[in-house]
Amino acid sequence: MPYPTSGAAAFFQRLDTVLEKTPFDFFIPTLDAEIELLVHLEKELAERGLRTCLPDKETLAQRAKNHLPRLAQMCGLSVPETRPVYDVTEALSAATELGYPLMVKGQYYDAKMAPNESVLFAAVCKLFSDWGAPAILQRCVRGPEFNALGIGDGEGGIVGLCTIRKT
Repeated sequence: MPYPTSGAAAFFQRLDTVLEKTPFDFFIPTLDAEIELLVHLEKELAERGLRTCLPDKETLAQRAKNHLPRLAQMCGLSVPETRPVYDVTEALSAATELGYPLMVKGQYYDAKMAPNESVLFAAVCKLFSDWGAPAILQRCVRGPEFNALGIGDGEGGIVGLCTIRKT
C-alpha cells in the first residue's frame, strides 16, 4: 500500500488492485497515518464491500500524540512529560525546560533520541519536512519499548490485542 500521505486516490488505486487479486471483507488499518486517512473514507470502503473497525473522528483526534498527556490523565495513566512543538525555536526552548536527552517524535512515525541541541535541531527539521508539525518532545524514559495494537468492542472492552517488543 502507498503511504497514506500519497492521498486517497493512490490508496484506492492500490486497494482496488489488491481486491481484484485477493478479495477480502474486512480491513483493519494498523498505521496511525492510515487510520487518519481511512476514518474519512468509510463510505468509499463500504462501496467496495469492505467493513472496517475505525474510531470516529473525535476519538481519533483524542489519541493523537500531541494530546497524549490529556488522554493519559483521563485514563489515570502516567506518561513522560510531553510537549508538541510547531517550530524549531519552540523546540529549543522546550528542550531547555525538559532537559536532555529527549525523545523527538513525529506525529505519525519516527522517533529519535536527542542527547543535545544539534541532534534535536536536525531531528525536528527532518520531522517537519517528512510529516509536518507538530513534532513531539518527550522526556526520555529508559527501559524496554513496546508497540500495542488493540481492537475494541465500542463499549470499553477489548476484542483483540497484540503487543510487540521493539528491539
